[in-house]
Amino acid sequence: MKYFFYILVIILLSRGFSFTQEMPVPVEIQIPLFKKILTFDRNLKTRAGNEISIGILFQKGFKLSSDVKNAFVTTASPTHDSIVGLTVHIVALEYSDETNLKSNLLKHTIDILYITPMRAIDFKMVTQLTQAHKILTITGVPQYVENGISVGLDIKAEKPQIIINLQSIKAEGADFSSKLLNLAKVIK
Repeated sequence: MKYFFYILVIILLSRGFSFTQEMPVPVEIQIPLFKKILTFDRNLKTRAGNEISIGILFQKGFKLSSDVKNAFVTTASPTHDSIVGLTVHIVALEYSDETNLKSNLLKHTIDILYITPMRAIDFKMVTQLTQAHKILTITGVPQYVENGISVGLDIKAEKPQIIINLQSIKAEGADFSSKLLNLAKVIK
């Protein structure tokens, strides 16, 4: 199965399918990888309840951010409708400010927040909200994991690489198995 993803990455990258170097792994590959990664979270069912709500945080005025949001929603909706047996509900959340973000996270009872490429955003503010409400943050922008986002994806030696911020996943209430942590690049 993992060879399938590697071959898919090589094909998509060779066709120039990546959004930019900000997101080295195309959204079409991120979705099945994140779906698999989430199966290693032993607390996911407890945090999510009967349904997993994934918020896609984006900035309307930033084209790359909107394009990634559209690609994620389009790709994820028809084919990835469940994770660990729970129905997945996807909600696009336009970012404007902290108050708007907090309101949307609570209104839609978000369990997982996918962060698209963003400009001029305070990640400390975002992670304070997600940690307070036990919302796991994920992203396709590997640099964001250094800024406190919990799980990201990168490319290393032409293969997808999982990056995990250990402090952040604990603060956001996730409990990934050692099997996943052994496969990932862990930031302590």
